Amino acid sequence: EASTLTTLRHANLPRVLDRFALSEHEHCMVMDFAGQVNLEQVRKQQGSALPLKRVMLWADQLCDVLDYIHSQNPPVIHRDIKPSNIILTPDDRVMLVDFGIAKQQEIGRTTATAAGGFTAGYSPPEQYDDNVRTDVQSDIYALGVTLYVLLTGQEFPGSVGLLQKVSTQPKAAHLLNPEVTLPVSAAIRKATQLDKANRFANAREFKAALHSPTPVLLPTSTTRRRTTQRKKLWWERLALPAI
Repeated sequence: EASTLTTLRHANLPRVLDRFALSEHEHCMVMDFAGQVNLEQVRKQQGSALPLKRVMLWADQLCDVLDYIHSQNPPVIHRDIKPSNIILTPDDRVMLVDFGIAKQQEIGRTTATAAGGFTAGYSPPEQYDDNVRTDVQSDIYALGVTLYVLLTGQEFPGSVGLLQKVSTQPKAAHLLNPEVTLPVSAAIRKATQLDKANRFANAREFKAALHSPTPVLLPTSTTRRRTTQRKKLWWERLALPAI
């Protein structure tokens, strides 16, 4: 985490000022103090959906910081975006923290292990399989879920349950919160597609769709059926060795 953060400088990331080892198993980082309140605490205190205008300000900042880390060479993938990993500063700015399971993406190579680093509900399907590469679009999925949870006050079903059809597809955000516009709702729906080929290619596209006057197009039902069939076969192959 320290190695990753020392190379990054962005308004929505804490600066790492120093790092040192106390012993072989004790390592320390000196970093900016961002604040004590995270967005998970904010939403629980609210007890319901948060205002669209406020969440959109945070969404813009989060898209910008993702665009920054994804533009590094090689790209830095956070892999654990969720409300509790987003600190709210006193001036209502957000800081993305906890890069403990982040990785620098090497194109064409899979992640060696899942690193025990995923959060049910926020992690996309590919993050559960060591043989599938996590990438920029994995962070897009987690950000989409984060915005959904903040705007609706509802938990998002786990991606594994959705793939196996043991969980019900979540209602569109605008159906749960009338303040959410159709373009914002559609953008979140696209960002949280189970097949990452159907998600936004990058955070800039996601941000643009959130501010678009018209809803972004979603995959057709035919495409969804083909995707479901492919995923079903993939999960059957994955499940057999485990059993």
